[in-house]
Amino acid sequence: MMNKYNSPYSATITGCAFLYNEFVRILPLLMDENVAELLKDEVQNNRILQVNSQKARQTFINEFKRRYCAVSASFWVHFVTLSEPAQRIGLLYAILKAYKLVFDFHFNVTIKRWNSVEQTLCKNDIMREFSKLSSMDAFVDSWTNNTKDRCASQYLTILRQSGLLQEKTDELQAPRLETSDYEYYVRSGEEWFLEACLLYPYEVNDIKKKKAVIMKSMSIQELYDYLNSPEFQNVKSGNIFYNYYIYQYPAAKEYEMRRQLVMFKQNLERPTSFVNAMLLDLFQVFCDYLKAEKFGPDSLFDVTLEDDRTQPDMVTAELTNEANSDNFISYVHDRIGQHLDENDGLNKPYIFIHGIGKMFPYLRTNVFLTRYEKYNDTSRYKIILFYPGHQEGNSFSLFDTLDDAHTYRATLLVNK
Repeated sequence: MMNKYNSPYSATITGCAFLYNEFVRILPLLMDENVAELLKDEVQNNRILQVNSQKARQTFINEFKRRYCAVSASFWVHFVTLSEPAQRIGLLYAILKAYKLVFDFHFNVTIKRWNSVEQTLCKNDIMREFSKLSSMDAFVDSWTNNTKDRCASQYLTILRQSGLLQEKTDELQAPRLETSDYEYYVRSGEEWFLEACLLYPYEVNDIKKKKAVIMKSMSIQELYDYLNSPEFQNVKSGNIFYNYYIYQYPAAKEYEMRRQLVMFKQNLERPTSFVNAMLLDLFQVFCDYLKAEKFGPDSLFDVTLEDDRTQPDMVTAELTNEANSDNFISYVHDRIGQHLDENDGLNKPYIFIHGIGKMFPYLRTNVFLTRYEKYNDTSRYKIILFYPGHQEGNSFSLFDTLDDAHTYRATLLVNK
């Protein structure tokens, strides 16, 4: 049964909504090397917050720490240079990274409402999403109606105080910021947040053009150094709710990249790292899946090879259906689980997924990542997807020629 210990959701926003002014006053303490001592003193002596209840001060401090730690320290150095409207949007960024409940409300409800005809948002919209979450998560289902109501109200408060929701009309609105205010998110490979700010794809492209933001892929050596860094090996670093990372490379270097992946794995297993990265060839796993599936006395793999000689179009349709099925995604999940459960004494923070090109047109990148979300355990690993192509605006181009739709929330591994 799902409980608070393995559910990704928390209702802690009920005790601490946006609180921009309070957070800004506490931020210097969070950035100080004596942070633990300073925060303890603040809870006890109320020097900065000026909140009468010590219990409330402790709650605020706990949630401020959660938000601060949800993003990199370099973000807060950037944050203090921003205008207040840009800081409010920056605080929203940290909140989305810190609370999966808020993240899901935003992407499953708010953005959909923004892309609808009315472009309004009310509490009933959020409560309908709560019903869906309750059906999938027993811990959320155990919350009282009052708790759910307060969570929904606090989320709406977060939107209003960040500038995305009008107070009187409940109309959604994009923030009015300078182009430079978005530059950090683009350079950090966090373009999904521009979508979270209710910007349209053409606006995102315009921002990149105006600022001439060039997202240059890491070199092979830079990527290895990044993978070998203790900070990135920590599965709790980065986006703790969306642990997908994409490394793009020219399609012409496909075979070179396959060899490089083997070298990555071998080098990471050395005593200086003690990392056992899983190499998962998605196409090979798909073939294994078809061989394991029975169609009468034969495997689905054998039947497919036979039918392809006479009915290739039908086979393409069947393979597409199988590749997009929950049975296959579950099979991939089981393979990853087997790797993680191996008792070899090594750390296992990475799942290297390749073979994306070989899966085309049966399974597209964004579809795979979306379907795998229900199985994804962000507390155990990071998924590094090696993609033979490049980015065009908010979409990916497979083999540098074919449209492969978008993967907004995946973090691109780029030079910043």
